Amino acid sequence: MNTQHGVTLLEALVALSIMATIAAVSYAGLDTLHRTSARLEAEREMIGELALFFTRMENDMGNAVETHWRNGSGSTMPSMQGGAERITFVRMGDGVMIDNSGLVRIGYALSPGRIEYIIWPTLDGPPVREPRTYTAMEGVRGFSLSYMDDSGLWIDSWSEDHLPRAVKAIVTPSNGDTAWRVFDLR
Repeated sequence: MNTQHGVTLLEALVALSIMATIAAVSYAGLDTLHRTSARLEAEREMIGELALFFTRMENDMGNAVETHWRNGSGSTMPSMQGGAERITFVRMGDGVMIDNSGLVRIGYALSPGRIEYIIWPTLDGPPVREPRTYTAMEGVRGFSLSYMDDSGLWIDSWSEDHLPRAVKAIVTPSNGDTAWRVFDLR
């Protein structure tokens, strides 16, 4: 009796097709895992940037003071002025004093793709000295502010002689999500 032990061509082709199917399914799973990991990493970075931005803004708002300042023409300006996408206010300094008064005028403003952090060189004085502008947060689609008045209503702008009860900041990162924070000022 002559029995041969071996694999037929048909058996080899079936085995190869099973291995190819397993490899394709494995590749698709690994590719999905890699894309999910990259997306989660980007979201983690954005959450970290938002937390850092809101922490800085909370520190600035927590040190806001009710004091007027004078512009270049000698007019008295309120300690806080703001619109829907920009705010400026006076705060106590933090050791990096530009002005000898211990106070500094700062601001936040929406610029294309980012939020700017603005520091004026002096509290009072002529506007000939331009403020320093830094990037507070990149990858931003929107930044909006609203102000709580004395009656508890939220309004879109502020130019009163006193600080609002609270300021709400809403940030929309480039991914379209929104994050917001309310800063109590009284």
